[in-house]
Amino acid sequence: TRTAPPMREVTEMEALPRVLFVDDEPRVLDGIAVQLRRRFEVVTATSGAAGLVALTAGAPFVVVVSDMRMPGMDGAAFLHKVRELQPDTVRLILTGYTDLGDAVRAVNDGYIFRLLTKPCSPDTLVRALDDAVEQYRCVTADRVLLERKLSDMSSQLIHAERLATLGTMTSGVAHELNNITT
Repeated sequence: TRTAPPMREVTEMEALPRVLFVDDEPRVLDGIAVQLRRRFEVVTATSGAAGLVALTAGAPFVVVVSDMRMPGMDGAAFLHKVRELQPDTVRLILTGYTDLGDAVRAVNDGYIFRLLTKPCSPDTLVRALDDAVEQYRCVTADRVLLERKLSDMSSQLIHAERLATLGTMTSGVAHELNNITT
């Protein structure tokens, strides 16, 4: 008999990207969750309000996908709030119907990364999600790099200020010693 290899911890790099799907049709959400469960950690919500609760309840989401037409809060309004709560999260719309004005407003205001129409093939959806995950990684990597550079430059500036203070102090002491000698 063979023994199973020992279980190992999943590292952060290996963790499945968290994706939130918001749609007022539970069957659509169930189908998406089943299709994507091996590639993504899928969380679903049946309204914009429930989606906002999910956003604040746990770890940040890499991608949020919303239907456009939902009762209470449409997709554009929901994704605008997502942008306020989690600005790095990549936002997509997956909709069966939207008027052109709503879509243009959402795209031009920067609420969404991509607009997909229903029915959407699994391959198209996975490609769009993969692109969104890559966009998230690029944005967060740039932020980490900028923060690191800023920290390094701040350290160098503090060091330079200390040296300048030491130089000023040394000059003052030398001047006083010079006065005494004179």
